[in-house]
Amino acid sequence: MLRLNRLWGLLSLSAVFALSGCAQVQVQDLTPASSEASQEKPLETYRLTQFRDAAPSSFESRALRKQAESLCPNGYKILSRQAFAHEVLANHQAECSSGACAHQLEWQVQCGDIPREPFRFFGRIE
Repeated sequence: MLRLNRLWGLLSLSAVFALSGCAQVQVQDLTPASSEASQEKPLETYRLTQFRDAAPSSFESRALRKQAESLCPNGYKILSRQAFAHEVLANHQAECSSGACAHQLEWQVQCGDIPREPFRFFGRIE
């Protein structure tokens, strides 16, 4: 029984590491340099990119959202959401052959004093 528990623990731990490896996010700072003539500090702007190998189902990404929250603790606004691919994007996972669904999801976010969106669970605000 102890061996079986260790095996399940090892399998679940390896699954967590495998899934976390898929959610790597690249960050590029797009904040314009502030000029000495301007008294206002420019708003921090970032390009967040996540590489995926699955058919795109939406422009939403938990990994990109978590990265934006860590870069902008006071809130952020999503300026754009885009998906790019070298080939035609597949509509369904069944249309993917090996590597045919590879694409990158890109968000451009701007930091600011913006309240967080309320968490919604099937349309109900928590």
